[in-house]
Amino acid sequence: MEISASMFKSWRFDKEGLPADLIRRGIAVPDPTQPDGLKLLIEDCPYAADGLLIWSANEDWVRTYVIHYYPNSSQNL
Repeated sequence: MEISASMFKSWRFDKEGLPADLIRRGIAVPDPTQPDGLKLLIEDCPYAADGLLIWSANEDWVRTYVIHYYPNSSQNL
């Protein structure tokens, strides 16, 4: 546990999350016209294509959960 904790001290969700990771690796570019906000440059890359489906499902679930339990935006962090 200590080893993994020390590895993630500098990990940042905004820099290391899947969309940012795909852009950093050159697999995708930002594209606001796409549903997930990214255009894949390598469309048959399972890591990117499947990963974005999972990312989107998780994002939808979290958004729904937060809105359900914190309907007033002043309650959100």
